[in-house]
Amino acid sequence: MRPYVQRNKTDRADTDALLEAARCGEIRPVPVKTVEQQTLQAIHRVRTQWQTARVARINAMRGLLAEHGHAIPVGARTVLRRVTAILSDPDAAVPDVLRQTIALVVDEVHGLEQKIAGLDHQLAQIAGAHPVATRLQTIPGLTRLQQWAVSTATHRGRHKATVAVANKLARIVWAVWHYDVD
Repeated sequence: MRPYVQRNKTDRADTDALLEAARCGEIRPVPVKTVEQQTLQAIHRVRTQWQTARVARINAMRGLLAEHGHAIPVGARTVLRRVTAILSDPDAAVPDVLRQTIALVVDEVHGLEQKIAGLDHQLAQIAGAHPVATRLQTIPGLTRLQQWAVSTATHRGRHKATVAVANKLARIVWAVWHYDVD
């Protein structure tokens, strides 16, 4: 299938693409998002950006300390705990200037975690007030599904089982949402 616009973005190219899309019967229009949907999407976007920044800061601390002989295993909690221990140890081979800089990064990570937690709380409140979100939260993630996933992983492999579980959950979510049932 070829893209609608094969050249640079211009008003004429956009118009041609819109006309071609209008002529094609297979293309269904996408409903315009409500203000509520746009707001929710914006909250998720900011949360994702903060999570990305948090991971980047944690990895930066690991890298900086690794250059000074302090290897820290992967894992946010492990990194923060080990970095705090290294910074509080006066005998650790970390220059004072770097020690101060890393302390600022630790503070930044804690601030990002607080902001993310605040958005998580806000999203939980929004989800609690929305009937579809409340219904979707009733979908069980364990018991029979977990047994099925373990069985599939044993017979087919971990990666195929992961895809199969994601597919199964997506179908369950769609059915609960589409048919308006628990």
